[in-house]
Amino acid sequence: MRILLCVVLFSGTLGLAAAQAIPEPKVFPVSSAKELGIPFFPSFGFPQSDRDGDLFFHVGAGVYSDATLLKLSHSSWDPTLFKLPAELARDYNFYDYSVSPAGDVWMLANSEEPGFLAVEFDKSGQVKEQTHLDIAIDEIDIGEFAALDNSVLLMSGVYGAKAAPGLRGHSLLALFDGSSGKKLRDVQDPFRPADPAEKPAAMHEGAMVAAPDSNIYLLHQSQILVVNAGGEVTRRISFKKPKPGLLAANLSVSTGRAAVWLSEVDKTNHVVLSFLVLDLATGKPLGWYSAPDSGNALSIGFSDTNSLAFLGRKEGKLVLIEAAVQ
Repeated sequence: MRILLCVVLFSGTLGLAAAQAIPEPKVFPVSSAKELGIPFFPSFGFPQSDRDGDLFFHVGAGVYSDATLLKLSHSSWDPTLFKLPAELARDYNFYDYSVSPAGDVWMLANSEEPGFLAVEFDKSGQVKEQTHLDIAIDEIDIGEFAALDNSVLLMSGVYGAKAAPGLRGHSLLALFDGSSGKKLRDVQDPFRPADPAEKPAAMHEGAMVAAPDSNIYLLHQSQILVVNAGGEVTRRISFKKPKPGLLAANLSVSTGRAAVWLSEVDKTNHVVLSFLVLDLATGKPLGWYSAPDSGNALSIGFSDTNSLAFLGRKEGKLVLIEAAVQ
């Protein structure tokens, strides 16, 4: 009887230890919070920022295909709208957008014919130039898109069912001249698995960001590719997700650090974001955090090397929150 009691107690202890072993992120400690006086507004996807801290959102008038972007100046918080002209909006739908480190705004729009259109805007929100890209819309599914400071556009994607038989299902990294639309370079199958046993994700995982160090950082499932301005993959940084079921959704890069935005669906069917902060030199994790403001704040990227900035909400108005990596 005494032996049985010991076994039951030992089993109970193991069960308790297993329950306690489920990892959870730490809440980002708030270092400052500033009320902006700007009414909350809905937007699609994740916001982007330039090296000055100006913020860009796809507001889309409540419809994803609507090609309307909103810029908020970091100094005055004055708004600027970027929209496709009516004559283009009749034939093209919004596909994606990217902001270069210098603040150049590029929009990618698509239609059945003639395909992808790259549109550059000036600082006032007017169309500066538009170019048809040398890419077949029915052959390649573009997943990520980034604009560089020199009017060069980098895209990653997967060859689809209408591509040549030897290319179908293979990944692609392609560099385009934004002025002419011509393809400058492509890299076949850049996403070789960090782990040979790694299975493809059921849902798309990835993001691309042009960083102030002139490199492009491309997130994919469990690794970050560092790509130079010539389109060459110069480094691969592997990381391990803190627990199963997390998807690599977005990426922020600062000097020497990266924050991988991880998403999961909770028990109430809400998408919850957490942030795995990595040392770019070593690839080692520096911490795993949840967003402040009860997890409801929207991350807008690094404000400096040691802090991430978030937009929270108070009484219907936006609040700028800074949280330090510890």
